[in-house]
Amino acid sequence: MCRIMEEFAEEQREATLIQAIKNLMETLNLTAEAAMNALKISEEDQKKLLKKL
Repeated sequence: MCRIMEEFAEEQREATLIQAIKNLMETLNLTAEAAMNALKISEEDQKKLLKKL
């Protein structure tokens, strides 16, 4: 049960980050990379998130 909750929390975290990135891209006309840099997302996480955008 704990593993399932951890997976759910990670999915929610990613969904929130993706929405924040999209909002910055739309509102400030940033590229995905610039938006992720503004949010101080690690390079490793950036690679994962770029695939999901």
